[in-house]
Amino acid sequence: MKVSFLAMLLTTQAFAFQSANNITATTPGSNSIDFALSSGAVARVALISDGLVRVRFNPSGTFTTQLSGAISTTGLVSPQTTVYDTAQAAFLVSSSTVVAVIKQPFQVVILRADGSLVMADQPNGISWDPASGLILDEQIALPDDHYFGLGDRGGPLDRRGRTFYLLNTDWAGYGPLTDPLYISIPFFYGMEGGRAYGLFLDNPAEPFFDFDTEQTGNVIFGAQQGELDYYVMTGPSPASIAHSYAQLTGFSQMPPLWTLGYHQSRYSYTQSEALTVANTLRSMSIPVDSIYFDIGYMKQMQQFTWDPVAFPSPTTMIHQLSQLGVQRVNIFEPLVSNTDPLWPYLAGSDYFLNDSTGEPVVASIWYGNVSFFDFTRDSARDWYTQVLQTFMAQGITGAWNDLNEPAASYISSALYDYDGQPRSDLQARDTYALEENQVNYNAQLGLRPNVRPWALSRSGFAGIQRYAANWSGDQNSTFASLNMSVQITNQMGLSGQNQFGHDVGGFLGSPDAELFIRWLEFGSYIPLFRNHATDTSAPREPYAFGEPYTTMARNIINQRYQLLPYLYSLHRQASQQGAPVVAPALYYFPGDTLTYQQDQEFMLGPNLLVAPVSTAGATTQTVYLPAGTTWFDTYTGTAYQGGQQIVAAAPLQQIPVYAPAGAIIPHGAVKQYVSQAADPDLSIDCYPGANSQFVMYEDDGASFAYQTGSFLETTISSSSSSTAISVRLQRTAGSFLPSAREIMLLLHASAGATSVTLNGSALAQVSNTSSLSSVTSGWAYDSTAHVLSAKFPDSSEPASVVVQ
Repeated sequence: MKVSFLAMLLTTQAFAFQSANNITATTPGSNSIDFALSSGAVARVALISDGLVRVRFNPSGTFTTQLSGAISTTGLVSPQTTVYDTAQAAFLVSSSTVVAVIKQPFQVVILRADGSLVMADQPNGISWDPASGLILDEQIALPDDHYFGLGDRGGPLDRRGRTFYLLNTDWAGYGPLTDPLYISIPFFYGMEGGRAYGLFLDNPAEPFFDFDTEQTGNVIFGAQQGELDYYVMTGPSPASIAHSYAQLTGFSQMPPLWTLGYHQSRYSYTQSEALTVANTLRSMSIPVDSIYFDIGYMKQMQQFTWDPVAFPSPTTMIHQLSQLGVQRVNIFEPLVSNTDPLWPYLAGSDYFLNDSTGEPVVASIWYGNVSFFDFTRDSARDWYTQVLQTFMAQGITGAWNDLNEPAASYISSALYDYDGQPRSDLQARDTYALEENQVNYNAQLGLRPNVRPWALSRSGFAGIQRYAANWSGDQNSTFASLNMSVQITNQMGLSGQNQFGHDVGGFLGSPDAELFIRWLEFGSYIPLFRNHATDTSAPREPYAFGEPYTTMARNIINQRYQLLPYLYSLHRQASQQGAPVVAPALYYFPGDTLTYQQDQEFMLGPNLLVAPVSTAGATTQTVYLPAGTTWFDTYTGTAYQGGQQIVAAAPLQQIPVYAPAGAIIPHGAVKQYVSQAADPDLSIDCYPGANSQFVMYEDDGASFAYQTGSFLETTISSSSSSTAISVRLQRTAGSFLPSAREIMLLLHASAGATSVTLNGSALAQVSNTSSLSSVTSGWAYDSTAHVLSAKFPDSSEPASVVVQ
């Protein structure tokens, strides 16, 4: 099976596979066992944390010292492990995990403590081709196994039956089954019987995965060269896998709050155009937090320059945008054209990727004949850092790192220096963007030590979440691309990248008003909300289509800003627990196998299910509501039992959104930008259900003061009985003090009340909801919407509201 798979799908060369064969020597450690094999290979199996297993196998007889840079461990604790060694097998046993290593032939089997199978090699499943260096593992795929993840790829949610190649590649106008693409994250979830496990392959030399394409019960994964080095998270809950993966490769950073607002971009605004767009958005009360500058800001596409014609006074422009509350994000390319006056100096200083003769590699791409910076060389990193800091010190808020696959998709002659330990393009390409974004992050941190750095990167590898957000690259302006974007969003959420988005409207082409509004609806519910287009696209600023679409766009963007307290709290959870901000419903409902097929909806945190519309002319949308809970339409309050498919109303400007029973969702006031001094009042939507809680997180949104306690966590809990509904707000952690504000508690699907009390004292009932605006505290019931609203001042003391 493996020969036909590789011969057909990887290369036409013949392979002479050698197997691991038998174990000849065993060396136990406290949490690991080393093995020598009759093939001359070495292996090591270790329990590095409870429920986290590492397997290494190297045919050379020595473990490699080459690191991908993906691993950045946080909070891993070595488990109490019992090590057994018998004639037939060796064992590692912890409270949750059993690893059995069969000796004749070498075979790794991982089980949970309850005896359920996590994964198992086929006998002699590990093998390699000595001539090419290709190495792989063939594992058992049970009939009911399903596979999810691998990041930046479209197509059906379940990866079973497909093959994937993870080699970072610039591929504009791609389709749902295009492979490879810009980002490589060799991490997937396996699901069987409602139980999950995770597997991360830490080898960037074109990793590949075959999920039983020949329907013979086999999963194959490996890489074109190097060591087989993989980590298995035993689960069984998806949440525990996400947490282990974050502990292993790094937790997402807390993003600056402005990056969760609305971003406006185009290839390419001039100074005059940027100011016109910003002022127009402000005058029309359409919120915006940033404007981007694509390569047109550069003088003849020369890095770290301003075009003197298009940008006669960038300092003045930056000041004016700053006065409007608009952040500035400039594109930076990791390359220099050989016509750039800087090129001879940089080439002579060995700052570029060189070939085996020591000469800089010059690659031909649409940008011209270019050389790429070598971010694995200390001297190049230092030079780039200093120049980037000088340029950004003008008032550039964020960095946009493009073309960093590198965009010359195959440069086989390139050597990446790694400070004197060079690696080939095959070995290092996938981690190029990871290296670049680490340099960029540290440069921004050095320039502004108490301001959170922020970068948006087109490419990446596992661990990119430590340094940058990602977007999906150059998509077409079609409904098909919008459909695919929903698919990719689900997979990236599972793959550890918690700030990810798309070019609203699609980069290539000109969406009509309907497509633009549908894409804007979708973008408003995902972590990165950016409108971007190529230079030949028709204008698509939110006001470009005229009425009624301008009002629709304004309403959609307003709703995004109202959602920021919930969205920001989800990012806090991601930064501490690894919980995905966006995930397919299966993450929260693994026992419902029908969720494994739902690639046109997603969960925004645990409390919102979103079903974007991606069909032209549609006014309804089919939505699957997962089993195990009741779901409430957030527009009408109508309740539906889970485990069924419904047809939801979806007129233009209304994206179907559902809240599960017990959902708690904080909302803020509409602002024109996140730091605007505006109405600080807070509303909290609560849906009926059993006991539930949500932790709302707040801080200054910009600095690192939260790391030393300047934040606020407010635990909002809800409980219901046959006679009463209780909601409690209590500040549970942190010293950050929000502005004085009032709380509006909204109890949905309510049947009304005879009394509402706050900390045991009765709140006064007013005639209708609108009357609450004129009182400090009170309550009202809307019998048409079935919503009970209770208003009261926020306080440092706990607030307990009881509705009877």
